[in-house]
Amino acid sequence: MDRLETIIEYLEEHNIEYKVNGDRSYIRLRCLNPNHVDTVPSMFIYRNGHYHCFGCNIHGKINDLFKLKYTNYSKTPEPLTPYNKDLLLVKDFELKEISPPEGLKEINFPIRGISPKTLKQFGIKLTYSGNIYFPILFGNKLVGYAIRYPHSWIFSKEKTINNKHFSQYLYPFYVKSKTIILVEGLFDMLKLADNGFPAICSFGTYWPKTKNLTLIRNCPKRIILMFDNDNAGQKIQTELEDKLKYKFEIVSLKIDRDPDEWIDIPKNFRELIKIFYGGAK
Repeated sequence: MDRLETIIEYLEEHNIEYKVNGDRSYIRLRCLNPNHVDTVPSMFIYRNGHYHCFGCNIHGKINDLFKLKYTNYSKTPEPLTPYNKDLLLVKDFELKEISPPEGLKEINFPIRGISPKTLKQFGIKLTYSGNIYFPILFGNKLVGYAIRYPHSWIFSKEKTINNKHFSQYLYPFYVKSKTIILVEGLFDMLKLADNGFPAICSFGTYWPKTKNLTLIRNCPKRIILMFDNDNAGQKIQTELEDKLKYKFEIVSLKIDRDPDEWIDIPKNFRELIKIFYGGAK
């Protein structure tokens, strides 16, 4: 297998869109620099083993392309710690594996309309006291978890991701889909996934750089926002386009309901299907 084929295999494995030119001398794709949100594919990977982005001017050897974090794309790239193999988070985040609580039980019944199959897919179980355990997994590694009590999510300090609050991150870390729905809550994400819509949870409206990186590494072609119909949710929907310079599509809930409740209304479900599949190209 030649170098170009190896690169193509890697891009396909990580669901990164690309195009090969006619004589197969280069590959064109959206820039992988986390500080450059590339709306038009500007990066070229050449058969001779080099890459260059005509949008932010980063360049170098292909062997280093997936191992660099660029702190300032207007300057010479500065090598830092390498990306993990899934191109999602860099190793300097030091995702530490933790142990789950004892006495967890499988769930064999729906919760808030979410099927047992989806609950099992995401590893959700019951604690010995009957509360809901939600694991935060990076690959097969448990890096955090949430316990759902009757009225709120409770986060214990030693059970956060990388010693930070969950609001630093998006979850799941990786969703293989060209169109992604971005929501605030875990149950919103679960409900959408249960109905066949690839979704990511933002753990609220706080938006640090770690979320930007996780979102960009997913390389979605379309991002649909379905934030809560309150002041915080509506405000962040407006701010995100300015912060990330990314074109979002917004689903307005119009009523005082979270997405997991909104989607239960048949006409809303039909509307989301039309938006999700009608806008896909």
